[in-house]
Amino acid sequence: MGIALLVHPDCPYPVHHIPTTSPYLLSCQIADILIHCVYLPPSASYSDIDAINFIESLPLSTHTSQTNTIICGDFNARNRRLLGDSRSNTRGTALHDFIMHHNITCWNATLAFGQPTYHTYTNEREDTSIIDLFLSTNPLDSPSIAIENDMDLGSDHKPVSLSFTPSSPPPPQQPHPRQLWHLSKLSDPEIRSQYSTHLTTNLQPIIESLTLAIDDNHHPPDIDALANTFTDAIHKALDTSIGRKKPGTRDNRNKWFWNDDLQAAFDRREYCYQRLRHADELERPFWIEQHTDAKTHMKSLIASRKRETWKQFCEKLAKDDFGKTTATIKRIRQHRMTSPTFTHPNGSTAAANTMANHLKQVYAGSFLPSTRPSPPPLEPVPHQLDDDHPFSTLDVKEAIEHAARRKAPGVDHLRAEMLAPVSDIIAPPLALLFQLCWKWSITPLSWRLAQVVPIYKKGEPTHAANYRPISLLSVIRKIMEQCLRAPLHESSPQLDLAQGGFRPQRSAMDQALCLHELAQRHRIINHNRNPILVFLDIKSA
Repeated sequence: MGIALLVHPDCPYPVHHIPTTSPYLLSCQIADILIHCVYLPPSASYSDIDAINFIESLPLSTHTSQTNTIICGDFNARNRRLLGDSRSNTRGTALHDFIMHHNITCWNATLAFGQPTYHTYTNEREDTSIIDLFLSTNPLDSPSIAIENDMDLGSDHKPVSLSFTPSSPPPPQQPHPRQLWHLSKLSDPEIRSQYSTHLTTNLQPIIESLTLAIDDNHHPPDIDALANTFTDAIHKALDTSIGRKKPGTRDNRNKWFWNDDLQAAFDRREYCYQRLRHADELERPFWIEQHTDAKTHMKSLIASRKRETWKQFCEKLAKDDFGKTTATIKRIRQHRMTSPTFTHPNGSTAAANTMANHLKQVYAGSFLPSTRPSPPPLEPVPHQLDDDHPFSTLDVKEAIEHAARRKAPGVDHLRAEMLAPVSDIIAPPLALLFQLCWKWSITPLSWRLAQVVPIYKKGEPTHAANYRPISLLSVIRKIMEQCLRAPLHESSPQLDLAQGGFRPQRSAMDQALCLHELAQRHRIINHNRNPILVFLDIKSA
């Protein structure tokens, strides 16, 4: 059981989710309106006293920016006088008293009096009630209610929508911070060939400029201009071959499940329900039977399709590489968990400023010593490019092919998926660019700039301190670091055997097992005396 909030991608207003602990409530703020979405179970499982106490406990304001409050959902409350229902119940009478006491407007009574929101057929007889309601503490501008009585959708509750004009205009549209492309098209060999052709043409003048810059030992290169030209060449090749993707749009993820048979069964069920809704007394028994058969057939097809796709999924996991299998399972678990994002009642700008002020304190360095050692002196530039530098074309190509996939890009909008299919074309100019950085001991600004993104950790999601800052770096920088990894390890002191953090093949479970073994040995050596364990957790680390 639960309540879901679906927000249209084109909604121009920021949505601020308000955490609640009740399974019967979902609260949020959109623009200057506080919205409580509620579900109150029937009286058999949830007493009318508890239901009214729950409604009365709802806050009618949680922030000074709110000017109105909407309470909507399935109340399971019927009232003949207020709603025009066929009868009243105890909960409906109590709800009516609550509405009158708080001077609340019930929009079903004002705009859809006597129009049922719940339909069911029992013994060839239609039973209706009005239990899905919209309430508000203040008037709304140009309100209207629509009840879709001719839609079945597998539920006795009919879709009910309340439309109105918000009192405050939407905030100015902000450009999307990330450039996106249809990267899935690169799996097509023909499109990938077009991408390779355009990229080769775009990179040719850059290779000539890089070659001239490497041969020049007197004038430092404009490394930022060269790096930006290299990035623009990739962007233009992507634009020409696969095209840009509109931010906020996603491919239809139900294509793998939904098929023509399911669509035909869905259309048949809806058609039978519409005929049933408008049938006379003589035709109603026939269409009730047709609708029941259509619903049963639809459920059967869905169950069969679930079994079929589950079997295909399990077979794919069994045949895939173990690393891909574990990554898939991890991704499924993450998608089933909702991760809060930091929002503010005053909108996205206020949220960004609040988080920026918090991160400013985190990175202020107030705990660093006042006097710090000076960095070692730098050798004079330019350096000589010997044959033992770590940026050969082969090394760069290998680093590109081993770059992590499905990672967020940095400020240059580049991802490993854009480089790996054309690694043989990208590697030569990128190796020259790395060699130029090595020669003059400089790197482009875009490789040294990180986008800091807050990721929810634990605790109250409305507090900025409960988010961990994650830095999004350029994939080009990561490739350069991968090339430097081997020579750095050769010249660095060996890590202690006990060091487990940030090292491959040393999971938290391995460290816990080692700690358990050490505790057991301590107990044996010290005559069954348990050890005292002290754990240090650095805040905001």
